[in-house]
Amino acid sequence: MMTRSLLVAPLLLVICLFRSAGAEDGWHSFSCEPALPIFCRNIHVGCAGATKIRTSAFEVVIAGADARVTFAGADTVLHGRVSNVRDLVIRLHNSRDWIRIQHDKRFSHRIYRKRGAAMSFGTCVRQTG
Repeated sequence: MMTRSLLVAPLLLVICLFRSAGAEDGWHSFSCEPALPIFCRNIHVGCAGATKIRTSAFEVVIAGADARVTFAGADTVLHGRVSNVRDLVIRLHNSRDWIRIQHDKRFSHRIYRKRGAAMSFGTCVRQTG
C-alpha cells in the first residue's frame, strides 16, 4: 500500500506540470476593469500616493506566450510576452510596464513614468479560452 502511494505522488506531479505547460499553448481573452479611476504610487495596503494618471478598462488576448492589450479609448494595441509560473504576467514590449492576472481574476498593473512607478488594480472577467 505504501509503495502505491509513493508511485502516485510523482505521477500526479507530472500530470500537473504537463497541464501547466499545455495551458500556455491555448488562448485566453480577458476584459479588465480598474477599481480606481487613477493610478497610485503603491496599492499594497490601499491607494498611497494618488497620481493624476487615469486608469482605463482594457482587453487582453493571450495566445501561447504572446499577448495583445487594448486599453479603452486607445487606437494602439500593445504587445507583450506572457509568463505563467503562478499567475499570468504580461510584460509589455518596449517598456518596463507589466500586468499580472491572478487565478482569482484580480489584476495589478504597474507602469513606469518619468516621475516614478505607479500601480492600479481591479478585476478581470474571462471571456474565452
